[in-house]
Order: sequence, then C-alpha cells, then structure tokens
Amino acid sequence: MPRKPAPQAVQDTDWDLEEDIAFWPTWGLDPDPLEPWVRYWGLRILRLRGRQMGAHWWLMQDRQLMTLLEWTEEEYTEATVTRRLRRVIEELRGLPKPEERGAPIFLNVARLASRLELTLAEQRIVLLAALAETYDTLSAVLDELNEWTVDRVAVLLAEALELDTAQVHQALLPHSVLRSCGLLQDLSREDLRLMPGMASLLLQEHENEDALFAPLFQPLSSSTLELEDFPHLTAHSERLMALLEGAWREDEPGIHLLLHGAPGTGKTEYALALAKALQASMVEVRSQDAEQNPIEGDDRFKAYALSQRALGRQPRSLILFDEVEDVFVPSLFPWTPRVGAHKGWTNRLLERAKVPTIWIFNSVEGIDPAYRRRMIYELEFTASPKVVRQRIIARQIQDFAIPEEQIVQWAKESSLTPGSVQQAARAVRLMGIAASPAPIQTLETLLEQRGHDFSRRPSLEFDIDLLECGQDLSTVLQQLRDLPDTRLLLHGPSGTGKTAFAHHIAEVLGKEMHPCLASDILGQYVGETEQNIAAAFRHARGSVLFLDEVDSFLSSREYATHPWEISAVNEILQQMDSFRGTLIMATNLVRRLDSAVFRRFDWMLAFQTPGQQMQERILRHLLRSLQMPVEEADLQVLSEKALPINLAVADSVYRRMKRQAYMSFGVLLDTLVSVCANSNRDGYRKVGF
Repeated sequence: MPRKPAPQAVQDTDWDLEEDIAFWPTWGLDPDPLEPWVRYWGLRILRLRGRQMGAHWWLMQDRQLMTLLEWTEEEYTEATVTRRLRRVIEELRGLPKPEERGAPIFLNVARLASRLELTLAEQRIVLLAALAETYDTLSAVLDELNEWTVDRVAVLLAEALELDTAQVHQALLPHSVLRSCGLLQDLSREDLRLMPGMASLLLQEHENEDALFAPLFQPLSSSTLELEDFPHLTAHSERLMALLEGAWREDEPGIHLLLHGAPGTGKTEYALALAKALQASMVEVRSQDAEQNPIEGDDRFKAYALSQRALGRQPRSLILFDEVEDVFVPSLFPWTPRVGAHKGWTNRLLERAKVPTIWIFNSVEGIDPAYRRRMIYELEFTASPKVVRQRIIARQIQDFAIPEEQIVQWAKESSLTPGSVQQAARAVRLMGIAASPAPIQTLETLLEQRGHDFSRRPSLEFDIDLLECGQDLSTVLQQLRDLPDTRLLLHGPSGTGKTAFAHHIAEVLGKEMHPCLASDILGQYVGETEQNIAAAFRHARGSVLFLDEVDSFLSSREYATHPWEISAVNEILQQMDSFRGTLIMATNLVRRLDSAVFRRFDWMLAFQTPGQQMQERILRHLLRSLQMPVEEADLQVLSEKALPINLAVADSVYRRMKRQAYMSFGVLLDTLVSVCANSNRDGYRKVGF
C-alpha cells in the first residue's frame, strides 16, 4: 500500500493518529508466525459466540472483531447479523488449520507438558490463554467469560479447539493440574488467563527446559556450611539423612520435615547443609511471580503445587518452603487469602506430594493441627551451644584479626544467633573497619544494638572449694555427669554462690545454659505466664534450664489470692515431671515455695554463709586474683575489720579494684570495709508511713 503523502504543514489538532498509523511503512518486518493461529481460533470462537448469543453479541462494535472480519467500520456497522455470521463461515472455509512451528511458544508448551504431564486439552488451553493475553484480537472474542459457568466455557473451548468436551471440562475444574498448580486463573474471577508472567515466559525463546522453569521456582546454591557445623544436631542429622534416603528409595509420598525456631537460629542454613550432605538438588518455593509481584496466601501454595508437579520425576530432589506462616497460619483479617479456605485440597496435596519438602517456620503457634500432623519429622531450633557459636563467630570474622579469647568471650552470649553475627560482620566490612587494628568495639556495638549483652566488667574466677554447702559439691557434679535428666534446688542466703554454681554445672556438663528470671516468666495477661513457662522448658530441652528467684512464681498455692497464681504453679509442676534435661532452681526464700515441688528434686543443696575458715580462704583467693602479696599480719587485720565476707562481696571488691591504676593495702582495706558494710545491712523495713 503506498504511503500517504505528508501535508506541507501539520498542526497537532489536524493530526489523525489512527489514520496515519494505517499508512506507516511495514517493510522489513517478518510475518508473525502466530497470526494465523490468532485469526483461526478467533474466527472459530467468534462464530460460536455469535451463534450462542445472537444479536446481543453481534451488535457490539469492536475494532478487534472488525479486524477478524477484515471489514471497515462502515461495513461492520451496516452488516446484518446474518451477513456477519455468513462472512465468518466463509473465512473459516478458506482458512487452513495452522501448523505448530515457527515460534518458541510451541516448544515451550511441549516442555511444560513434558514436565507437568499435561494432556492435549490442557496444552491447547495453555496455548490459547497465552495468545489471548498477548493479542487483543483474540482477547476480545474471549471477553466476559468470567460471567459464564464452567460447563458453558468448556463447551465453547472444546468446539473452538476441536477437542473432547469432557477433557476440556476436566482441565478447567479446580482440582485439575492447570488450576491446582496455579497455571490457570480462576475462571469465576478472571477471563481465560494464566498465572502472572507465564504468557510472557512461553513466548520467549529459552536455551533449555531449566531456563523456562527458572522464574517459577528458584534453585538454591550449595551451602557454605556442613552438617559438622551443627554438632548439637548430629543425632537429628543422622535420622533425617536416613529418612530421606528411604523416601527416595521407596518412592514414598507425603514426606514433610518441619524446622521451626526463632529467626536467625540457622534453620535455612541447616536445610542447605542437609541437602549438600545428601547430594540432592533443592529448590525454594518463590515468594514472587514471574513479573516480580509478591505471591501470598493460596497463590504461594499453588506455586508449591507447581514445584511438586514439575519436580515429581526428578531424582533426589527437595523443596524448601520458607516463611510458611504466610500460608499455614490463619489471618486475623477475613479478606486475606489463606490456604485454610481449601483445607481438604491442601491435605490431599500434602499426602500425595512426591518430592520431600522442608517447611521452615519461625513459630508453630496457630498452625492447624491437621497440617502439623502430616509432618513426619519436627526439629526445633533454639540457641546454639557455645561451641557452635564460637565456631560460627570465628568463621564470620576470620579476616578481622580478632584474638581467640575475645571470640570465646562473645560466644558466652546464649542469645547470639548466626544471623546476627553474619549481619554485624557484613556491616563492619562495608564500613571498611575490617582491616583496621581494632574492629572489636564496632562489632560489639552492632551486636548490642541487636539486643545482645556483652558484659565487660571483670569477674572473680570461680572456685568450687570456696562454696559452703552441707553436701560435697564435687561428688554431686560427678553424679550429674551420669544422669541425663536431673532437678536441683539451690537455696540459702544471697551471695553464697548459688548462681555461680549453676553456671559451673553447665560448664562441667558441657550443656547450654538457659537462664530465666521472673521477668522472663511472668506475663501481664491471663494465660501468658503459663505459656512463658512452657516455652522456657521447651527451649531448654536437652540443656540446662536455670530458674533464678523461683519464689517469685512458685510460691505456695495455699496463700494464693488469684486463680492464675495457682495455674502457674500447676504448670511448673507438670513441666518438671516431663522435662528432659538439667533443671536448676535457686531461691533465697525456700520456705515460700509450694510444698509439692520438694519431692520433685533429686538434690536440695543448702548453701550457707561462709564460716571463719572459709572467709579467710575467700580473702586469700581475692588477693591472689588481684596479685597483691599480703603478709599474715595484714591478712589478720583484713579478717578482723572486713568480716563477714562471702563470694558476692569478694566479687564486688574485685570489680572495683581490678581497673584501678593504684592499689595498696589501705585502699583494699577501705574497699573491703565499705562493701561488707553495704552487703550486711538489715534491709527490713516496717510497712507504713
């Protein structure tokens, strides 16, 4: 067609955009291999809809429909319904069925069908939906299908695509492969549309099948950690490896592993290390679609169903589903989509899943028991043992030139998580401080901002021989090594070393210490205290749980004035009976405890105020720690003026004098007298004004 000559002067108001576009040159453009399919299917659907809907359909004036008929607007407007239908039939008679070649979409649909085991009807529906999203001509004839029933849509598509109606109907149902995997959107809410971004993926040319599926589920790179980096989980690792090997060998469906715990405790890294040890390929269910839009609720679970379908025949495959709360925990808002609306479908998918799945939760609270009982193995991640924290810290800051003793000191912080260390080390590197001679302070500051407390105050070295107790503590420690589950009550006056001995027990047993204060246990709402008690015992399972000042929440029920006080004591007593680990309780007021608790202790260790001989030993230990040589005469003077002295007093004096540039006998004597006077004051006050 010759190009329209341009006028001498063109004004914006005189420019007819649509008229000029019609005369733009098109030389040099290759013919679109998909246009014959668009016209062929468009005419077939146009004929069917015109026959079904009559004048209501044919009176619509749509430029896309005129394009299919190859009529001008005047011809389209003047034509009768009968003439339009006759024109469509004439066009179809002379239009051969196109061949599936010349465009990447046909190969991509075949790849999709091979991986997902799609039927011919499902393949044709995917092809039609992809073309309808791309070509307006085809989209126009499929408009308003969401107002039809599935049966009517199935009849229309079956005749248009030249397929069996029953097969098309089956492909459109919610439990079909297309719908359950989320490839095909819900017809009641959308027209014939694929999942976001899928049409674009099918139209593009991909090097191989993996490149096509890459935007749908994300292959995970190998972990930098090994299972040996989780020595506290060795027994679990052995069981999980044997379990997964058996599942692959027996082709057992419905294998789901549940990893849960606080953020940053290493759940994802452990899953990657497990896959690495098994030499398995693992993919992660994406939280974004192919168009980088967030996937939430049911749609994310359908992405999981797609991963299951696509990897079902791949040997030694694993699926990682992180942040499962997005789909498993019911929302407080009724309009938020959640899987709970399709519970039966979800349960069937979990039971029939061919690929073993690792589900990662931060908290399992609120998860429907029906889903949780389908998990074949549960593993809770708590604070890592000190040896693991020390190894992780050393790995993260290996290029910082930090002394080993400093790393050991940091590792004592039980709440320190691998995620916190990794982020702090990353920040130091970005700030350029890693190469400086002293990045220690910056690291500590960053970790303290995350809520970790690194005590910088000096502390007197612990010595078990300085404790005054009615039983031989060395013998008790020896017996504790041979008993995995024990319960101890440490009671006596303050400052006699109960807390220090509890920490020493954890050191001797090589177990992680989980200290809990009253502020960690007591809650302000009804039932919160009981939940905190249960959580404390659960997190310390297999380790050492230390409950200090236990009289705050274990007082005698006989004098309780509120129901929650009784229920809190009942909860502690029941948890004590079932606890697996070492439980240590400490109190200064043993007579206030509920009487039912005493029979549950294996040892009740009464710590006493040190006698004259023990006080002198404590003094000698303090002087050796301060590196102050004192004559026997001077020691006698200290004993006469500073007594009574206990471990708390000695520790306080040590902290005050350790950093003093000048130490003398007079300064030591004054400090001892002052601290002893403060610690031995009578704190009793009468109630009243």
